[in-house]
Amino acid sequence: MSDDNYNGRLVPGIKPPQLFSLGTNVLEKWKISKHRWQTYVVLSKLEFQSKEVQ
Repeated sequence: MSDDNYNGRLVPGIKPPQLFSLGTNVLEKWKISKHRWQTYVVLSKLEFQSKEVQ
């Protein structure tokens, strides 16, 4: 699917990543959480949504 043909809807079936919990190795958990969020944004086409949807 190219971005030119994107219809503006959220991609069904893709759930946002779970929140991480603080504890040991916070920096590593933050890096993983950030990577998961960035992946979610790309897969769900969230960047193309209006601010109200985001």
